[in-house]
Amino acid sequence: MTASKEAVVQADGLRQVYAIKRGFMRQPDYLQAVSGASFSISAGKTLAVVGESGCGKSTLARMVSLIEAPSEGTLKLGGQDASGISEAQRHALRQKVQLVFQNPYGSLNPRKRIGEILEAPLEINRSFNASQRHDPVRSMLLKVRLRPEHYDRYPHMFSGGQPQRIAIARAIVADPRVLVLDDATLAVDPTKEHEIRDALSTVMRGRTTLVIAHRPATIELADRVVLLDEGRISASGSHHELLETNEKYRSVLAAMTTKVIE
Repeated sequence: MTASKEAVVQADGLRQVYAIKRGFMRQPDYLQAVSGASFSISAGKTLAVVGESGCGKSTLARMVSLIEAPSEGTLKLGGQDASGISEAQRHALRQKVQLVFQNPYGSLNPRKRIGEILEAPLEINRSFNASQRHDPVRSMLLKVRLRPEHYDRYPHMFSGGQPQRIAIARAIVADPRVLVLDDATLAVDPTKEHEIRDALSTVMRGRTTLVIAHRPATIELADRVVLLDEGRISASGSHHELLETNEKYRSVLAAMTTKVIE
């Protein structure tokens, strides 16, 4: 994948509002999780989203990965409008964007071998037959620092950062246009964090990526950072620029070093 200045992800005024039921015959309350977020990600670049707990980071990730449609605003992926489209169109476009969740265990089928899990996206999204799926999956295992013999093992046979590396491999094996990471290092013991970062550095190279950052080390993978504050983007720039000029950003980073921000 080659990088260019083309905006692969273009969000304008994204807003997400949830209705909260209050009981029978009572009007619902409304929670505004994201309030008019606008940003873009150029081809091959990585944008990190940073903010306090409950600021709307994960909601933003779900909108970009097309799990949720925004209440308002527009989202374009590769120049294609992803808002206000039919479910069939959304399903087709969703194949071009993949999300890696914080907790890998919940997304790995315990009854299937790792090889089967990694081959599924190639069968569904690329229509590869069995023989065509074999080599790309073996190659992907090596890219995320796993061994060929892991192909025939089950998820429960892995520990440490290995399950998260499997989840990363599954997300990118079909070569999505956009990768969304809801901090793939969060569920990993800090002593294993470097393993995930090394794997991410390899697979993210030249790939358009949105990173929801919960740990300082994850931010270092990004070309640019936006600070989300109560659902709104209050600042943007490089990590070093924000570190020097934005007190709120420094406060969020300081909290990251003392506890996990969810």
